[in-house]
This record gives sequence, C-alpha cells and structure tokens, in this order.
Amino acid sequence: MSSLEQRHLALQRLAASRQQLRQQLLDLPSPDTAAATSTLRLPRRLRAVWRGLRSHWRGSPVAQMAMGAAQNWWQSHPWRRTSELLAGELNCTVTPLLRRHPRASLVLALGAGLAIAAARPWRWPLVAAQVRPLPRRAGRWLLSQLTQAPGQALLSALFLMLAGNLSAASGAPGSAAPMPPPDAQP
Repeated sequence: MSSLEQRHLALQRLAASRQQLRQQLLDLPSPDTAAATSTLRLPRRLRAVWRGLRSHWRGSPVAQMAMGAAQNWWQSHPWRRTSELLAGELNCTVTPLLRRHPRASLVLALGAGLAIAAARPWRWPLVAAQVRPLPRRAGRWLLSQLTQAPGQALLSALFLMLAGNLSAASGAPGSAAPMPPPDAQP
C-alpha cells in the first residue's frame, strides 16, 4: 500500500470516528422520552420526595404554572444538553467509585466542606462585589416583569384566586353557589 492510500484510509477512519462522536453527542432523546430515560437520574429517595411534592401540588394552579415554566425554561436552556451529557458521564464514572469507597467519599466531602468554610469565599472582595448589587437587580427584574403581559396575567390570576378563596372562606352570599356554565339553557 502506498503512503497516499494509507493516508486516505486513516482520514476515512478519522471521519467515521468523528461521525460516531457526533451521533453520541448530538442525538439526545426527544423531550418526551427524556423524562422517561433521563440521564439525570436522581436517587430513589429524592425521586419519591419529588413525586410526593408533585402530587401534593397537583391541585395548585400557581404551582402548576411554576413547574411548567421551570420545565419550559430548562427545555430551551442552552446548557441543557451539555449538562445532561456531563451528568450521564459523571453518573457512569463517579457513582461506582462512590459506592465502592463510601468512607473515602465521605472524607473527601468533609474535606471539601472544611476547605470552603476555611476559605470563606463569601467574604472575598471579588465575590462580595458580585453579590452586593443582586437585590437591586432582582427588584429591577421583578418590576420589568410587571410591565409585560405574562407577569400581569400571573398577578391577575393570583388576585382572582385570592379573592375567590377569601369570599368562599367568609361565606359571602353568592359565593357558595357555583356559576352555571355558559352554554346552559335558562
């Protein structure tokens, strides 16, 4: 085989390898199947707690809106695919080590906590300079949300829900009888 043919074969193998990497990195499951086969597998106890909270919040429209907004935000987040890929890799490599050496992982966690407590990064001037304007920024962000239609719709829904709960609790006349559906015949 000539050197030109060897080079051509090497380039073909390299292209095939790159294509295989692209398939593994970019072909993540669709959002519908991602919930069932998520790479971000929580421990069994946390999954049970999460299911309990979701069933408890099922009747609350505010909680449903917040959960839906959080899920939509995460689905369109630019770092979602990267974090899911990283979490999957960490789960495959780190979890077996932690299960094999639980005492060593506990000692490492204790050491990391002590290092953070000793370093006190919250008192560093650079971190303090970044954290100091956060309340003002959060206030401005909240005010800007009130000038937009979704924020106003959320507030009006909250006020209507609060008014309905208050009128039902006070036993106001007319609050006990439900309104007839709009398509009902008189």
